[in-house]
Amino acid sequence: MSRPRRVRRRLAPVVLPLLLLTLLRGDAAALVRPWEAAGDFQAQLDVYDRERLDGAVDVLALISIPNTQLAFRQAWGEGLQGRLLSRLELITEAGETFARTDTLELRALRREDARAPNLYQVFSLDLKGVRGPYGTLTCTLEDLAWNRSGDGRTLRAPRTVIEGAWVRAESLDDVRGLYLHPPVFLSGAPRALLPEAGSVAPPRRRILAEHLHPNRRYGLEQETLQVAFDIERGRYGDHGPDDVPATLMMQVLARDLDFVHRDTLRVVEDPRAFAARGGLAAVTWEMDVNALPPGAYQLSCGPLDGFGNSWVTEFDVIWSPEAMARPAPDLWLQGNLVLADKELEEFRAAGPAEQEALLAQFWSRHDPDPSTRFNEAEHEFRRRMRHVERYLGGFGRSRALDDRGYIYLLLGEPDERSQEVVPRDTESFDSAVEQVYDRWSPLRFGSWDRPLHDAAQSNTLQADRERRERLQSMDRYKGWELWTYQNKGESLFPNAYSDTALGLRFMFVARLAESVYTLDNTNAHDRGVSNQ
Repeated sequence: MSRPRRVRRRLAPVVLPLLLLTLLRGDAAALVRPWEAAGDFQAQLDVYDRERLDGAVDVLALISIPNTQLAFRQAWGEGLQGRLLSRLELITEAGETFARTDTLELRALRREDARAPNLYQVFSLDLKGVRGPYGTLTCTLEDLAWNRSGDGRTLRAPRTVIEGAWVRAESLDDVRGLYLHPPVFLSGAPRALLPEAGSVAPPRRRILAEHLHPNRRYGLEQETLQVAFDIERGRYGDHGPDDVPATLMMQVLARDLDFVHRDTLRVVEDPRAFAARGGLAAVTWEMDVNALPPGAYQLSCGPLDGFGNSWVTEFDVIWSPEAMARPAPDLWLQGNLVLADKELEEFRAAGPAEQEALLAQFWSRHDPDPSTRFNEAEHEFRRRMRHVERYLGGFGRSRALDDRGYIYLLLGEPDERSQEVVPRDTESFDSAVEQVYDRWSPLRFGSWDRPLHDAAQSNTLQADRERRERLQSMDRYKGWELWTYQNKGESLFPNAYSDTALGLRFMFVARLAESVYTLDNTNAHDRGVSNQ
């Protein structure tokens, strides 16, 4: 299948002031996948360790935030400015705390830059002299440029937190042969500033900060994957110069294992000369990602011959503008709403790019008419989400807050809807409950001259007991709604109710002091469907 022509996009200028990343000896543990933020706005964090001569490490955190997630204010003659309060904290297993707090000045040249989903603010923070094999690393970010006042109230500024387990990586002293430092991901670095791709050169004191790319997203916004890393002669054991491997294997592997690309790099032509120069050099490797379908990929590197360590990391390929513009909370929410079982487990364990790919595969399978230009099922589901957001209680992070919204997403608009905001009497409430169990029961409102059914008239004794219990607890309800689907509703994909018999009914109640409705009764369980 041919892919449409890609448009190359540049990355945003970097935050100033910015700590420059050094690729000197000692970059140890990089994350397999960047950590994602949880909070009011998106952010990604990558971590590197730098060994010190005293045996400790400096922990370097690289942070990337899309411009669209931040507030910017016009500064006279200086373009758009923003301010971010950051706190980086590491608590080791021994209880020792390393922390720093910074106020960072942000920049966006134009209003269009501040609104671009593929432009980022990138900055780095470091913690010096960390000891211990592992700990918990937390980065808290607060947008100080956000307008705190609204409707006469003082509102909390947007805040997000990135947290994960930090583990110190293998030390140079533990490696026999060739020690591979973890890679630094770059984007748009001019080739004049880098050695020829795949070649070895003396290590640079620094890489230009504006080319760091810690979120590792390639494809539509950057067609060339660039990584740079140092190689060093290990100090472990009694070995000579000839023990140093000469060739590295680079491998790109799709997470779903349907694509693999391998490349070999001859990095040490003369092991003895390499050792004589100090046994330290830098490697740059590039790859055109135009041939890669969207999704998550593993990038690994290791010595092809001899001894040494290896590393494995991940990056994402994204070709959809919608995927780049969609906020991470919306992506997470939709995946949790439509996926189930193993697909949902895979989705929750994946990164943003692979999550987008999994959702795209899901909707492609359920496209009612692939010949049209858009997917009618996905389009209708998005419309239902907007309706739920506006009229039926909205959403939390991964679910509809109101059970009416959940049923509406699965089945659409009911054929009949009966409701009472304030129940007028027990008879009308009982009539609605009865209709859940008896699809032929007529609708009745208000008082009605009929005694409560006894067990012989009920479908089951249990059903009758449930009705009686609800009649005795009417004072706890402030309203109810009865939704009736004469057929099976309009399911957009297989769900808990899509294979049921005709005639589904759902009874929702709102309890006192609550504004949302919960599913109190349904006849779906009588038709082999468990209540969700």
